[in-house]
Amino acid sequence: MPPAVLDVTDSLKKAEKWLRSLYWDTPTAKGWGHHKDEDPTEWGGTLDGIRALIAMGESPNSPMLTGAMKWLKSRQNSDGGFPAREMRYSPAEATAWVLIALADMGWNSANDAEIRKAIGYLDRCVDADGGAATTPRDLTNPRTLPTALVLWALARQGDDQENLRDKMITRLKRMQEPESKGWGIGVGATPNAATTAQVLHALRVAGVPEDVDWIRDGMGYLLEHQNEDGSWQNSYDEWFTVDLDGVPSRCVHYGTGWALLALTDFPDDPRCRQAAELAVRHLTGRQRPSGAWLFEDYDPRELVWCTSQVVVALKKWQENSAAYFGRVQKTGLTGELWRSLRSLVAWGRGSFLYLAFGGLCAAQMWDYIATGLKWVFNDFKWDPQGIWTNLVSSLIWAALAVLVAWLGKRIHRDDAKRS
Repeated sequence: MPPAVLDVTDSLKKAEKWLRSLYWDTPTAKGWGHHKDEDPTEWGGTLDGIRALIAMGESPNSPMLTGAMKWLKSRQNSDGGFPAREMRYSPAEATAWVLIALADMGWNSANDAEIRKAIGYLDRCVDADGGAATTPRDLTNPRTLPTALVLWALARQGDDQENLRDKMITRLKRMQEPESKGWGIGVGATPNAATTAQVLHALRVAGVPEDVDWIRDGMGYLLEHQNEDGSWQNSYDEWFTVDLDGVPSRCVHYGTGWALLALTDFPDDPRCRQAAELAVRHLTGRQRPSGAWLFEDYDPRELVWCTSQVVVALKKWQENSAAYFGRVQKTGLTGELWRSLRSLVAWGRGSFLYLAFGGLCAAQMWDYIATGLKWVFNDFKWDPQGIWTNLVSSLIWAALAVLVAWLGKRIHRDDAKRS
C-alpha cells in the first residue's frame, strides 16, 4: 500500500507560525484576538489559539499557553460561565468552548476549581430532556449548538456526568431531521453541514459508536452535501437571550473545517477517507500566503478562530492517515480483505431497503423461479450438482490465482524498495 499522497506538514507549520505571530503578551492580557488588529478575546481568539497550538504539539506548560490560560480563566463571570467578545453575559456556547480548550491542556474538574464552577453553570443550562440553551434563563429555547458543545465539554470531564450525557445524546438523536438525517440550528430548522458535523463530532467524543445507524445516516448527509471542489457551505447561528433584551447573538460556522473534523471520526470508512482527502486538497489550496485561512472570500480579515479550526482538523486528519496506512502495511492482505468486507457491509447497509425489497419479491415468486430453473436444467440436460461442484472449484482456483498475483506484486514492490 503506498503512503498517503497528501503531505500537509508545511501547511500546518505556516499556520502555526502565523498564529504565534498574533499572540498578545501585555501586562493586562495574554492570548489572541479574532484577528491581528483586535485585543484578546475568549471565544474566537484565545481558546482557539490554545487548541491549535496544543494540536501542533506545544507543551501546555509553555509560557505562551500558560499565560493565555491564566488570562482566559480570569475572564470567568461570577455565575461560573465565560463571556465572549460582544456577548457580555455567560453563553453556554463560550463556556463549553473554554472547558474544551482547558481539557486539551490537561485541566479538568478534578484538579481545577474554576472548571468545577463552569460545569455547574453548564448543568443549569440543560433542561430536563437534555437540551441546552444559551443560559439557564433561556431553557424554553434549547438549540443544537449549545447542546452539542455542552455534551462535548462534559464528555471531556470523565464519568461524573454520565446520566446527563446519556440524556443529551438521546435529545440530539430526537433533534435529527427525519428525512435528510442532518441537523439544523434547532428543531424544525433546515439542516446544514456545519451543524451536522458539530453534532457528529460531539457524539463521537461522547463515545457513541460510529456504526450506530442514525450516526451513519448523519454522516451520509454530510457526504451527500460536499461540493465538487471538496468544500462544504458555511452557515450561521442566531439566537436571542433574555439577558440582552431583544438584541440577537450570532456566530458563524466554517463548513469545511467542521466537516473535515467530523470525517476524521470515521477513519476506516473508505467514503469518509475519500471525502476527507478532497477536503484537505481544497483547504491546502485555499491557504493564504501568510498561513491563515479566510472565512469568506469577500472578507479579507485573516481570522484566528477559522485558522485554528482548520489546523485542528488537518492535524487530526494527518495523524489518522498515518495510523491508517500503518495498519495497512502491518496487516497486509488480511487488512485489505477486512476493509473490503467493511466496504461491503457499508454498501449493504446503504442498500438495505432495495435488497430487502428484492429478497421479498424473490421469495414471493420463488415457485415460478424454481419451475423455470428446473425446466432449463432438464431441457439442456444440465447436472445441478455438477454445476455447483465446478463453480466451487472455479472459485477456489480464482482465489489461488489472486493470492499468487498479490504475492508476486508484493515481492516485486519489496525488491523495488530495497533497490
